[in-house]
Amino acid sequence: MALSPKFAFIEIARVVCIFIVVLMHTNELAVAGASSTALTLAISPAVRFVVPVFFMISGLLLGLRHRDPGYRMDARHFWGRRAQTLILPFFVWNIVYMFILEVIPGKPILDAQTLFNVTTGYMHLYFVIVLLQCLALYTLLARFFNARALRVCVLLAALSSFAFYAISENLLWTLGPDEHMFEWRYGKLVFGWAVFFFWGVLLGYQAGALERLNQYRYWLLLAALGAYVPYWLDTQSELVRLGALARDYFLLSGLPYQFIAANAFLAFFYGWEPRIPNNRFAQCLVGWGQYMFGVYVAHLAVLVYLVPLWNQLLPTVPLSIEIAVVTTLTFFITLAFVRLCSMPPFGFLGAVLFGGRGK
Repeated sequence: MALSPKFAFIEIARVVCIFIVVLMHTNELAVAGASSTALTLAISPAVRFVVPVFFMISGLLLGLRHRDPGYRMDARHFWGRRAQTLILPFFVWNIVYMFILEVIPGKPILDAQTLFNVTTGYMHLYFVIVLLQCLALYTLLARFFNARALRVCVLLAALSSFAFYAISENLLWTLGPDEHMFEWRYGKLVFGWAVFFFWGVLLGYQAGALERLNQYRYWLLLAALGAYVPYWLDTQSELVRLGALARDYFLLSGLPYQFIAANAFLAFFYGWEPRIPNNRFAQCLVGWGQYMFGVYVAHLAVLVYLVPLWNQLLPTVPLSIEIAVVTTLTFFITLAFVRLCSMPPFGFLGAVLFGGRGK
């Protein structure tokens, strides 16, 4: 969907969120035992609103379509487009990561775990399989959308997410740490993420919803800061009581923080909207927005080789500098590759790897 200038803030939000994702993945790969360092323990919970923002944006863009009373969702056209822009790149990049993570290191691939990863997503690609489930629910429900029906959807989605987070936390404290297996397996189901997606649809559908968020942006920021404290304390408690961090997202204290912080984030960027046309840097970020899906799916393929290369060539450089430089290099190398694939000579490659984005 081509965004009108009024919603250019979404593209900037995408760029900022993707950069945060690259930063966190760089930290995890560059620092041994990164998940238990003091800095990561402080920052990691704080940025866990980023993936909820992605789901909210996806829902918001769909909700905007329904503001037109004459709009009717054509399921065949809708999924034909997603087959090109989401499903094909999803499976192609799963094959790429299978080779990078398993075939090249000599690991066996004829097993159930590889089949699971290829069909549900290696590492960060879980986002795509969850988004496809959200879109499947949207397809089933779109014909019934009105303000009341959407509120019911949001309520049911909120109950689903709350129940999922509660089950996750209960299993954590009763069964103990599981090396993130719960999140890596069951986090690929829609239940935990549903509230973010359908709230996004409602924000897009209701005229004035974003304006109201913007009016309360400072209150949302204060609420997010308040909600962060119990979330951070829970992550600390995991480490102290269990000796490991087995939940990043699915702690009950995390749900209100992630929801409020994601709304505050969108509210602040929406408030910046009127100044975007007169800001050259902002305009540059808007232009990058169309490439962010590609940067998201591809950046780890760059990062897994760039971190060892850096450590081999510059082993004595302080970690803070390594993380800052490697994050920036990874982001811009991947962005350059995605943009290259959008150019006419490489159109087929761009279509296969990134769904033809940026043409």
